[in-house]
Amino acid sequence: MNFIPKIQFESGGTQTITFTLSPEGDFREQDFQANELTTTSNNGTIQTQFNNSVDIKSINYVFVPETVKVQLDSFMTGHAFKGLEFKYFESEDEAEFITVTLSRKAWNPTIMFATSTLNEFIYEFNIVMRELL
Repeated sequence: MNFIPKIQFESGGTQTITFTLSPEGDFREQDFQANELTTTSNNGTIQTQFNNSVDIKSINYVFVPETVKVQLDSFMTGHAFKGLEFKYFESEDEAEFITVTLSRKAWNPTIMFATSTLNEFIYEFNIVMRELL
């Protein structure tokens, strides 16, 4: 297990984005939240329905090369922002994965520094995912 994650999603066939380094922090850190729906009927009765729980995973990536960032740009705008599910593999060399959606639909990669190649940068960003339990 090398702890270098990958993302897999369906878009005209299976697409895979493999990171080059493992993320900062502990991927297994858990933040459970209730998935609830509160409604008010015509007679004023308030009813709260508790559905499933969700596990929120906030993962910080650093030292991400331009090639991976470009793939993620396309993935975020063409797939993840639409609320579609994708597979997150904690380690690219393992078969085990979790099926997640974006919890926070934001994509804000920040340039850490430029490389020696013209117009190529190294990025950092955070992805917040939600796993339905």
